[in-house]
Amino acid sequence: MQVRDALTERMVLVWSRAKLTASADTSWYLHAFDLESDDWRVFRLDRIREPRASTLRFTPRDAPDSLEAVRQARAYQPGEPMQLRILAPLGEVRERMPAWLRGEFEAESDATTLLSTRGDPHWVAVLATMSTFEFAPVGPPQPAEAVANLASKLSRADTDASRPNPR
Repeated sequence: MQVRDALTERMVLVWSRAKLTASADTSWYLHAFDLESDDWRVFRLDRIREPRASTLRFTPRDAPDSLEAVRQARAYQPGEPMQLRILAPLGEVRERMPAWLRGEFEAESDATTLLSTRGDPHWVAVLATMSTFEFAPVGPPQPAEAVANLASKLSRADTDASRPNPR
């Protein structure tokens, strides 16, 4: 099967023992052998475009644990490391934090949780704002700047929305 995404087109080996795995974020993943990298890879099904069958002959390979491969693939986060202080106890954060704001959670005190994550600071600020928890950036300075920028934009949007339409 050929898999095409925004960056690459790949030839992967998929056969009847291929693993389709669901995750907590309700995405489905294909765990298949990638011929270009000569290694097993995890592909999100919703990102696969125009799959095509091939007449390529191959010997099936023993696959590593698909559930573990998906867990590791979902845990990978490119970008800058940063921390956010979530103003809620660790147990509550683990229970109610949306899956799209991910990282390592650690109890800072009985009332606060530290989230160590990676990514674009502006995007992390948006995601944190979408959660039900109050939060504060801890470091480095880029997340605090991103939160201030987002707060300013939201404030201007609210002010602009209250003005009469010029038409």
